[in-house]
Amino acid sequence: MSYKYTVVFLFSIALLMSGCKDDEGTSGSDTQTKVVPMTNPVLYITTDSGQDIDSKEHYVGCTIRLDGRQVYDDYETPSNGSDSIRGRGNSTWLWYPKKPYKIKLGQRTSLCGIGKGKKYVLLANYRDPSRMMNAVVFDMAAYMGLPYTNSNRFVEVYVNDDYVGVYQLTEQIEHGENRVAIDAAGGILLSLDYDDGPDLSPDSGDNFCSEIFSSSYSWWGLPVCVKYPKEPTAQQLADIKAEFTRLEQAIDAKNYTALKGMCDVQSMMDFLIIQELTRNVELVTPRSMYLFRDADQKWRFGPVWDFDGGFGYDWGERHNYFTTQSWMMGPRGSLDIPDFFDKMFGNTAFLNDYRTRWNEIGEEALEYALDKMECRLDTLAEALDRDEATWQIGRDWHEECDRMADWLRTRADKYTNYLKEF
Repeated sequence: MSYKYTVVFLFSIALLMSGCKDDEGTSGSDTQTKVVPMTNPVLYITTDSGQDIDSKEHYVGCTIRLDGRQVYDDYETPSNGSDSIRGRGNSTWLWYPKKPYKIKLGQRTSLCGIGKGKKYVLLANYRDPSRMMNAVVFDMAAYMGLPYTNSNRFVEVYVNDDYVGVYQLTEQIEHGENRVAIDAAGGILLSLDYDDGPDLSPDSGDNFCSEIFSSSYSWWGLPVCVKYPKEPTAQQLADIKAEFTRLEQAIDAKNYTALKGMCDVQSMMDFLIIQELTRNVELVTPRSMYLFRDADQKWRFGPVWDFDGGFGYDWGERHNYFTTQSWMMGPRGSLDIPDFFDKMFGNTAFLNDYRTRWNEIGEEALEYALDKMECRLDTLAEALDRDEATWQIGRDWHEECDRMADWLRTRADKYTNYLKEF
C-alpha cells in the first residue's frame, strides 16, 4: 500500500474511532450524539393530487416519508395527519431551478434528530458549488457558542417521485421550544432585513425603520422586522422600537460600558467575526441578520443565517466563489456596512476585546468547522455526485470544497494581521 493511501486509510479509521459526529442542533436539543452514517437519510414528499409546489405564500398538502437509514428515526405522515409544503427564499426561489422549501408538519416531530418542531427548512444550496458554505458557518457558530445555532443535516429528496438532489435540512428560525427558545412573555426576536422591512413590506404591521442608523439600501432608516411576538400590536411595536433604540444609542455613542449593560457583547463579536471571515455582503443591505432579547433583558446577536452572498462571491457569474479577499469593515473595508454593525470598532476597549476574542477562538472555530466538513463529505460523496449530475452547474464539488477551505484559511491568516491595523 502506498504512503498516500496508507495515510488516507489511517485517517479514515481515526475518524471512525473518534466518532465523526453530527452537530448537536439549535439549542442543545439533540441529547444523543450518533456516529455519522455511511448512507444518508432520504426524504420522500408526495403532494396531494401531485400538485406543483409553485408558491412561497401558500402551502400544498402532502405526505412525507423519511427513511432515516437506521441512523435517525423514520417518519411518515400519520393517516390522519396534515403535513404541508411551500416554497421559500427570495432570489433562490425566483431565479434558480433547484427550489428551496419550507415544511410544516401537522404535529411537533423530530426529523433527523433535530429537536421537535413543526416547521423545517430544506435549503437547496444551488448557487453554492461546494454545497457546504452554510454548514461550515453553522458549525463555526456552534463552536463559538452562539445561541440557537441551526443544525446541519443533509438528506436526499424526492418530490412526487422525482429525484431533486441533496438538501440541507434545518430548523426554521422562529420562537419556540427547540428553536429560538426565548421567554414567551417578554422575549423579542428581530430580523434586520430589507425585504421584510418597511421598504418592501410597508403594510405588514410588524416592522419599523431605525431613527438612528441607515443603510445604503434604506437611507431613511435601518429596516427592522419583529419576528416575535407574532403579529405585534401597535403598542408592542412601539415598545420594541424604544428598546431597540436604546441599544442603538449605546452603539452610536460608542459607549462600551452602556453596551455591556444591555448586550451580550461576546455574541456580537462572534457574530461580526463570522460575517467578516466569510465576507458576507448581506451585512450591507442588510438581509437575514437576527438578534434577540430574552427575559434577562440582554440583547444577543444571531442566529446566523444565509451565506450564499459571501465567500468572495463573483456577482457576475452565478457559481463562482472564493475570489476576492477584500475586507468589509475596518480601515481598508471596501463595503458600506451600516454603522449599527461596525461603529463600536471606534471604541478602543471594544476593539481590544474583539482582537482578543478573535485570537482565542477565530481560527480554532474555523478549523473545527473544516474538520467537520471533511468528515461530513466522507458520507455524502455519492449523494453529492448524484446531486451534481442532476443539477449540472459546471463545477466539481470536490474542487470547490478544497477552494473554500483554502480561501477561508488564507483569510483567517490575513485577518489576524489586518486587525493590528484597526
